[in-house]
Amino acid sequence: MGTVQPDQAQDVREQTIFPDPDDVLARSFGLSGDLRQIPSNPHAYTFSSDDLSYRLDFTDDAEQQARFQGQADLISGLMEGEETIQGPLPIRDIYDEFVVKLAADEDEPYSWARLLRLPDGVALAGDKAPSAHEARALGQFSARLIRALDGESRKGEGRTTPVLTSIHDLRQAGPSVVKLLRAVGDSSVRDPVAKTMVAALRQIQPLGPALRVKIVHHQPVRADVLGERLDGAWHPVSFISADALGEGWIAASLAALCADLLVSGDADILDFLPAVSGFHDELPLLEEELKALWPLTLIRIGLLRAMAEHQAVVAASDETLGARQAARELFSRATAVHAAFVEAAILDAVDWPREGAPEFGLLLPEIEADAIRVVDLSVTSPLFAEGNWQDPDIDWRLLARIAWDSRMGATRFGEYRFSRAQLAGGEEADNYALHVDLCLPAGAVAVAPMGGIVHLVDNRLVLVGKEASLYLEGLDSVLVDGTALFAGDRLGVVAGGEGSVGGLRIRICRAPDLLPPLFASARFARLWSRLVLSPSLLLGRDLDAPPTGRQPLSRGWQDCVFDGNGRSFVDLSGAAGLLGHGNADMAEAAYRQWMTLAGVQGTQAEADFRDALLRLLPDDYNVVLTVTDEESAMQLAEALAAQLPQDGETLVIADERRHGFGRLGSAIWRFVRDGEAPDLVVTGSPVPGEPLAAVIAKAVHEDIAVPAPAVPPGAVACRIGCCVLNALTDDASIERADTTARYLGEQLHRIGGWMPELLAVEGEGFAYDLLLPDETLSSFDLARQLAAHGILMPRPQTPDRLPFSAPLCLTHQSVDRLTQALASVLEKLRPEAGTLDQPAPSLTDLEDEPV
Repeated sequence: MGTVQPDQAQDVREQTIFPDPDDVLARSFGLSGDLRQIPSNPHAYTFSSDDLSYRLDFTDDAEQQARFQGQADLISGLMEGEETIQGPLPIRDIYDEFVVKLAADEDEPYSWARLLRLPDGVALAGDKAPSAHEARALGQFSARLIRALDGESRKGEGRTTPVLTSIHDLRQAGPSVVKLLRAVGDSSVRDPVAKTMVAALRQIQPLGPALRVKIVHHQPVRADVLGERLDGAWHPVSFISADALGEGWIAASLAALCADLLVSGDADILDFLPAVSGFHDELPLLEEELKALWPLTLIRIGLLRAMAEHQAVVAASDETLGARQAARELFSRATAVHAAFVEAAILDAVDWPREGAPEFGLLLPEIEADAIRVVDLSVTSPLFAEGNWQDPDIDWRLLARIAWDSRMGATRFGEYRFSRAQLAGGEEADNYALHVDLCLPAGAVAVAPMGGIVHLVDNRLVLVGKEASLYLEGLDSVLVDGTALFAGDRLGVVAGGEGSVGGLRIRICRAPDLLPPLFASARFARLWSRLVLSPSLLLGRDLDAPPTGRQPLSRGWQDCVFDGNGRSFVDLSGAAGLLGHGNADMAEAAYRQWMTLAGVQGTQAEADFRDALLRLLPDDYNVVLTVTDEESAMQLAEALAAQLPQDGETLVIADERRHGFGRLGSAIWRFVRDGEAPDLVVTGSPVPGEPLAAVIAKAVHEDIAVPAPAVPPGAVACRIGCCVLNALTDDASIERADTTARYLGEQLHRIGGWMPELLAVEGEGFAYDLLLPDETLSSFDLARQLAAHGILMPRPQTPDRLPFSAPLCLTHQSVDRLTQALASVLEKLRPEAGTLDQPAPSLTDLEDEPV
């Protein structure tokens, strides 16, 4: 569907009888082969000879003969140029001519033939969306091709050569669409296409004089570009169609590629942007060309639909009906997005300078702007605590609280609100504020900050001006729809009873008929900031949040952490500890101990921690030999085991550093679950990052001389540890953890059984190792790719193993995020393996497999 074909039924002279193609091939070019007629062109053939592919074309049209000659001259020079671009090579006949003049009978006109040797290469599949790398590479190739064509065409300046034209020239799209749609009787099909075409042409009309015209390739689409794979990546190197060469707008050539990149049903509407930036890097576009690009792309898409509708009417078949449905879906997706939004995306993709902000008057001239208090709703806001940000009304509650004294408060524009970050579920949240909410005294007067026309839509007052549109919610106004205002004219008053506080919401957009959303994701924040203006411009007060760049991790909550933009990550690095981030009891314990005594060893807090630790162990284990860091604890236990043989046997050590403290899910300690009775038990630290690992022994070993720990515990760490250990006595929490642990194991083994050659799974409970037997993927690469999918892993120590530990508060939703992230990474390595939606081994399947 990405290739525009002419209406052959209208243009081909059916009465012409051409010479036998096999005879022409043999006599004029000395070649032979099994000729196959091209279905879309009854006078064109393909064949192979000596592992080379060819195309043979006939025509009786003198204008087409001139095009054949022009194309041959251009391509032959192109192939000898400095640009590394290949194309369909024109073959000279026995008389050293590119175009063969065929003998005619007395009553027949002359006809001509030409032969092209087609380039070799691999085309990208058109049924799935290309990667960003592939789209960018196509854009770069298209620009290099135009540059090379321009260089060749300049060599011929001064010679009397005919203008090279192409049937794919979008400058002729309007008449072409009208001609195609004449056969379509359904006005509900015709009218949307015609309306879109007219609107797009009107957008292009004022830009037309600035659009550069050169010899271009009008069809640099995936079906017409061949490439080669180097280091696993596809690189375009050649084009196939000579008939796509001709004069036209540079931007129209790129528009054809943009439309083709959106053909795939799974393509995002902005998937073409890497092609734009790639093209612009090679051949910088003018501002007018950038602004014309989306209207031209819509024209191309409209033309594709018109052709598909025409073909479905004149030659109905399963193939043409399927093509029509695909064209309709593409047209629907493309026209559903606002043109100003896409134009802003295009300008942002090439980092085009932004327009200056227009000048506004004050919206609220009676309000003392400096008295407006500003509420912090960012990820690091101290107003958020203990999960209160999950309250759907928390923004208004906090705004009202901050405005209590002065009766005036405001949210910030361009702020990544933490209260909306929770809705993301691992994806980027729509939490970048494109508006400002104000608390103001009811009755405060609002005036027009600019001249414009008033519209009343869905409880909003909209003032449409020359340079921007102002959207207001929360005003009482007596104005009627269509009222014309000058700057300073009264708009209304803040709604609310006398003496009360009212709310006013403000949005400003450069595009006159585009209502921006209240929030955008981080991906689109830069894009929307080209369209949406800050209300600070008309309030006389800076209400903009500080600009953000690449944000570090800024807050944790339960099993997740969040960066400064509010994107959430499941924390499997071990940093969440046992109870997860942001535990209120842990925070309270740390605060109280810090206010009492901190940074001192050998305190009552350490004694309490030792007692709490022993209460979690069987009665036989009643001596805590030391409390130190995990590595030192194991080294000490191993040293004791070697030095103190018992009846000729070595002491037995239970290593509970990874699975102790309930990380099995089903039990607090693995050695207790397994019915073992070790002499020494080594625990991990229940508090991440703190030296609270312990070596525990039976009473028989209480007289063992143990050296002072190299890394002793502090009082605050011990008090937090007491809080954690006390939480492990809650039976309901342990039961919930056991359920989650079972689910985690089931999902991980499901993934491991899906692609066992790439991933194996070891472990249980909340602690696992991901084993990578194939060198295709290292643990370092896996950790980086999982982080890109919102899963934080520990720093790997070896390339073939990635261990991780989850907190006991891990949720089923976070397990699903991990599963989906692993599946996404593995699918890229083995795309032929299908997806997890297809039958993949479950635990039951694995248990049933014969050994």
